[in-house]
Amino acid sequence: MYYFLHGKNNKEARKKLKSLTEILHSKRPDSEIFRIHDENWSDAQFDELLVAQGLFDQKYIIVLDSLFDDAAVKERILDRAKDMKESENVFLVLEGDTDKKTLDKISKHADKVQEFDGDVVKVERFNTFGLADAFGRRDKKSLWVGYLQAIDLGISPEEICGVLFWQIKSIILAMKTNSSKESKLSPYVDSKARGFAKNFTIGEISNYAHALVEATQAVRQGEGEMEVLLERIVLNV
Repeated sequence: MYYFLHGKNNKEARKKLKSLTEILHSKRPDSEIFRIHDENWSDAQFDELLVAQGLFDQKYIIVLDSLFDDAAVKERILDRAKDMKESENVFLVLEGDTDKKTLDKISKHADKVQEFDGDVVKVERFNTFGLADAFGRRDKKSLWVGYLQAIDLGISPEEICGVLFWQIKSIILAMKTNSSKESKLSPYVDSKARGFAKNFTIGEISNYAHALVEATQAVRQGEGEMEVLLERIVLNV
């Protein structure tokens, strides 16, 4: 599934993006959410997310946020438009004012294209993948500080949980295989995961996976708040 939101009024576009993300997540409560922007873009990671699934075979919701300023990245995204539409995962693309030629290419594959007119509003963004890397390094201070910053900026604990799940899945796959061909991770993600795997035993990384699963289940059963439960996990890294 592939949605494209664009226009000068990025305040309204982001409101729509937030609403759409929440609706999709309510329909797929086990799905993990990834936000990719110019500071954390990776060709390999993008290719990985086109085909990858979550730790427990759940689908991803992937937000591509304001990437068209980089011509090479823009071209790569446009080239993979058909793959985004056909992917088991959901792709939500947010851009500013977009020219007709580009829109014509997008319209051939996007399930929905929506324009928002008005004034441009600058919005602060946060790199959630930085939290995943801090976890992989077992850098408790950076992970904790980053977690607090993410919460302050309105990133949901559920989204943070999803990013940590993704990192854990990659590390587990790296531990159980000998190459990216075996793990089915992109060489970039596989290489990072193998480096991070040195910081954990298989028992430790499995325990973190179980802790995140238990936290998610507890929240669904009304037995706790994800923010509080996730804090405990983060502080135990």
